[in-house]
This record gives sequence, structure tokens and C-alpha cells, in this order.
Amino acid sequence: MKIKGIILCGLIILLAGSISLYSQEGREREVVQTDFYFAPLPSFNEMFSALDYLEIKDYDTALEAGIYKVEEEVYKVAFALGVNTADAIMATKGRNNEKLNEIAQLMISYAKFLGLSEEILRLGDELHTLIRRNQWDDLLLSLERYREEVEIALYESRQYDLFTMMQLGGWTQGLNRTAYLLMHNYQRDKTGIIDQKGILNSLINNMGNIRDEYLREADYHSQSLEMYHMIRDIIYSYEGTYPPEAIEELYTLTDKIKSSFR
Repeated sequence: MKIKGIILCGLIILLAGSISLYSQEGREREVVQTDFYFAPLPSFNEMFSALDYLEIKDYDTALEAGIYKVEEEVYKVAFALGVNTADAIMATKGRNNEKLNEIAQLMISYAKFLGLSEEILRLGDELHTLIRRNQWDDLLLSLERYREEVEIALYESRQYDLFTMMQLGGWTQGLNRTAYLLMHNYQRDKTGIIDQKGILNSLINNMGNIRDEYLREADYHSQSLEMYHMIRDIIYSYEGTYPPEAIEELYTLTDKIKSSFR
């Protein structure tokens, strides 16, 4: 089952991971420990290999008709930025220039709203340039840099709650879109891609460590935490693979979580 260990680092763990800082000399990444526990985060290339494992022919089918948007409230925006980053992966896989441009524009707007650095905004502009030139391989690298820089900026400024909300958004959309793909291309032996118990437990733990009382008392936080406990119950109810009804329930729950932030 070695192959499973590789493919499990997939779309559903898009932003549910550790914040990894790189030295300017390019040395091996170092995981920074805090009172939060962040599980290791895979690279975009690893995520794409997991998507390829699903053998989906048309990734555009996984793109929702509209772009995910929220009102301008900081925690909702951080969540949406995670969702948008997950959607950018799908748009890249589908070679959908128009949708990717829309998503990139919103990502830049949300980054500005969160007060992120000019360097991150320049990376956002770079996305538009690469999209215009159809440089898809370079886009993958640019998206990875963008994701890393946003996480680092939130982490270094000690905005841990925003960081957690961004993780939540990416993980939720990743699981939602993966469940959607499995529902429409069901093969039981491939449902193991959603068996992410360690990542799921880490995310629930991080949500439980939210510091801001306003966020702790927000309906979207309490509803999300409740539904993630339900998601965990589903994931733990089976051994490695999942029946269609479990996949559909995961899709429904993650859809409700996204709706709670709107």
C-alpha cells in the first residue's frame, strides 16, 4: 500500500498543514513549533499527483459556476482565500484561463483586505501574467509560492486565527471538490484519498485553539466545528475506503460549512 501513502497527500489537505519556513539560501525547510500543532503540508505537485490518481478527464467539471465570495469580515475573508486557492488548483488543472483569472483577481483583492505585504500582491500579479501566457507549469510553482507567502505572513504576524481560518477554507473546499469528483466518478478503491485522519484531527484541534472570543462565538465557527466532528465520525466509521453514501454526506457537510461563512 505504499502508493496509497503517496496519493493521500492530496487535494483535501490543501491548506491543512504545518507552516514551513525556507531560508534564503534554499536550505531544507524547517517546521516551526508553537502551542498549535500543524501537520506537514504537501507541495502542489504532490496534490496534482493525487488528482491524477482519480483519473478525471475533465477537471472543469469540478469547478463551481460562480467564484466563492464573502462579505468583508477578516475571518470570512481568510476562509474564502483558502477556498479560492483550492479552486485555483482546479482551474489550473482544467486549463481554464477565464476562471483562473477571476479567481486570481479575487485572491489579490482578499490579500489586500487582510493587509498582506506588497511582495504577496506582486505574486498575485504574476499569476495574471502567467495565465495570459498559458505557462501552466510555471503557474503551479507560482501558486505554491503564493500559498507559502500568505501563510508565512499570517504566521509571522502572529495572526494564528486567520491562519487557521485559511487552512479551514482550503481543506473544506478540497474535501468538497474531491467528494464531488468521487460522486461523479465513483470507484471504491480510490475513495481512500479522503482517509486523512491525522490532518483532520489537527485541523479540529487548531479550531479548538482559536483565541479571539469574537471568532469563537461566531455562528460560522461553531457550525464548522460541529460539522467537522461529524466529518471525523464518518472518516473513522470505515477502514480505508468509503461507500457512495459516505462520500455524499461529506460533500453535503462541506457544502454547509461553506454556506455558513456567507
